Amino acid sequence: ASHYPTDTTCSPSPTATREDDGVLLSVGRYGAAGSSYLLILNATTMTTIATASSPVVMPSDFHGEWFSA
Repeated sequence: ASHYPTDTTCSPSPTATREDDGVLLSVGRYGAAGSSYLLILNATTMTTIATASSPVVMPSDFHGEWFSA
């Protein structure tokens, strides 16, 4: 369905007891709509917890790039 996620960043739960106890954050790009979003996944089950639309299209190589607010 033309979704292109970037590398994930792990955010552990403050009360984690296992290595995968937390969430994974990834910027996704929806190619058909030409839009970007934040994807939040449960790190244990890899199921989607939430998505949040971005007001700007973020390139898939956003590492080390800065965008004005």
